[in-house]
Parts: sequence; C-alpha cells; structure tokens
Amino acid sequence: MHPIEHLRYVARARGADPVSLVRETISAFGGLRHEPAGIVLAARRIVER
Repeated sequence: MHPIEHLRYVARARGADPVSLVRETISAFGGLRHEPAGIVLAARRIVER
C-alpha cells in the first residue's frame, strides 16, 4: 500500500486504540522517508484533524 493511502486509512479509522493509530501513522511515515515534502504535507494534515 502506498504511504499516503496508508495515512488515509489511518485518518478514517474510528474507535481504534490511540496507541495503534500512532503506530500505524509512524509506519506510514516510514514509507515517506525518501519524500520529505510528503512527510511535511501528511503531518500537517494529521495535525489539522
């Protein structure tokens, strides 16, 4: 799964354990390690939610 799709999946999760959501988010960010601009954009969107 593409990291952005992974983040979208995490963002839509409802009723999930917060620790699991953080782990999934970190995992998705790991997939963006070669795209610094993608990490910044994704982090900004997560904070806005």
